[in-house]
Amino acid sequence: MTGFTLQPRAGVAGPVELLALAPGRLRGLGADAVRRIVVTVGGLPVPLGDAFDVAEGGDEDTLVLRTEGFRADGIGQGMAEGRIVVQGDAGDRLGARLRGGQVTVEGRAGSHAGAAMAGGIVEILGDAGDFLGAAMPAEPRGMTGGLISVRGSAGARAGERMRRGTIIVDGAAGEFCGAFMVAGTVAAGGACGAHAGYGMRRGTLLLGRAPAAAPEGFVDAGSHDWVFLSLLQRHVGEPSGWLGSRPLARARRLIGDMAEGGRGEILIPE
Repeated sequence: MTGFTLQPRAGVAGPVELLALAPGRLRGLGADAVRRIVVTVGGLPVPLGDAFDVAEGGDEDTLVLRTEGFRADGIGQGMAEGRIVVQGDAGDRLGARLRGGQVTVEGRAGSHAGAAMAGGIVEILGDAGDFLGAAMPAEPRGMTGGLISVRGSAGARAGERMRRGTIIVDGAAGEFCGAFMVAGTVAAGGACGAHAGYGMRRGTLLLGRAPAAAPEGFVDAGSHDWVFLSLLQRHVGEPSGWLGSRPLARARRLIGDMAEGGRGEILIPE
């Protein structure tokens, strides 16, 4: 697929749903065919070309979306290949159910970014909303694979019901971070809100800043050397943020949630 750039037309009103714009679907299409793809604007179906100027060119398999002045939800939702670059902010469900490829937003992202994703990379250069990498509404499973990198802070319930994969937040994470986790890793470089790891069964919360007290349901298991930490740094590679700022080897370990068997852990590097 050749690349495409979408520029919103003046006067676009209401939130725009862009579920239909996965790069894999655009492969082999010209600009005229892309303009005929139906999207939802303010709850109504309209041809993409009525809401956006569509320019052909740029990097192969890459869709560039400019979002200044309007809200776009569902960007990259269900995507399996290719790359989407959002120049501006993104609405809700950025990269939700992502299976492959990469979605990068140069600003903020709304709620449920990377929710229920199974593979690929979601990169957010600003802040992320609630339910980062968590489950989709009314569903039991959160993220099951892939990597989410947030250069800012994240809202409440990041990694809730997560089963696999890695979430890295350079800044703070809100309350109930890692709640009901089954597996996977959530790393937050800043402060973490109340009830971290609540109901956690397995998995790892890696916190750059120690909480004032051990979260409820967790007990202190002392400090240890962890080969896992250097392997994690190597695994995340370039979008590493605070994890790449210094070598990590030794960390204090809190185990819990004891009400769920005590097989989860919170690690605080020393």
